[in-house]
Amino acid sequence: MTRAENKEILMGYAGDGEAPPPSGGGGGARKSDPMYGFTEKVTKTVTKDGKSEQRVFDQRVKTWYVSVGGKDKPILMLDPMGDHYTCRIHVFIGPDGKKGSMVRCIAKSNPKGCPNCEALGKEGTWYYVLTGIDQSKFIPNSGSNKGKVYTNFRRLVLVTSQQYDDMKSLEKKEPGGWRGRTFDVSRSEDTKSYKIGSQWYPTNAGAAMTDEEIHAMLDEAAASYGLSVEDFCTPLNLDVVLKKPSFEEAVKIAKAIEGAAGADGSGEGEPVPTGDTAAVEY
Repeated sequence: MTRAENKEILMGYAGDGEAPPPSGGGGGARKSDPMYGFTEKVTKTVTKDGKSEQRVFDQRVKTWYVSVGGKDKPILMLDPMGDHYTCRIHVFIGPDGKKGSMVRCIAKSNPKGCPNCEALGKEGTWYYVLTGIDQSKFIPNSGSNKGKVYTNFRRLVLVTSQQYDDMKSLEKKEPGGWRGRTFDVSRSEDTKSYKIGSQWYPTNAGAAMTDEEIHAMLDEAAASYGLSVEDFCTPLNLDVVLKKPSFEEAVKIAKAIEGAAGADGSGEGEPVPTGDTAAVEY
């Protein structure tokens, strides 16, 4: 693809977030997870009384995150070139007091409005949503799984409106979009810097992985997760995973938020980026 042809790539928007706003403007959950979050269906083998059977579970889908000052955290991207899925999400301190609860905002899609906007005192944050595989490694240093290597975690990648243009430009550097591209991602020491990283360094520029290569790399991780390798290597079904609550469901969540002592809707764990203003580096 020539540079001139690349400039002609036009993409629309899926989801209900549309274009970024103007500037200025679960069964799979663990006890440590916040109360509200997103899940997808997985199938795992359960053995009880010597008998094994396949059961379907709701697996909590977590977000890609780079710690403040983090260096070279590896990620493999799964999204092909196409329409950009955008939506608004409320991220807040839940009634359980934990940071990072997440619920779809229905302000743009429900004629009655969004009860959680009222409960939290603000509209949900706009995001361009991608799917990535976190290739960092986690190795427990105690317990029954001590020394076992855990890696290749399926993650939501949430791009804020402040990052959107830079990330869109990065996407267009390859004809296939994000699909099969790997990056080492770092984050500045600024606590208000992008949570998904402020420097995305491509590690396979011009040589995106093929589907066959992705499948071979992630076959074991897919089996452990509870999906076929084809499904594990496919971007998240965002209309399902990020399913909007009904108005009645949103009312229940809003009442729980309002009823929680000290709930102020302030928490993403760090300041929400009015501060996501630094340019993404490549």
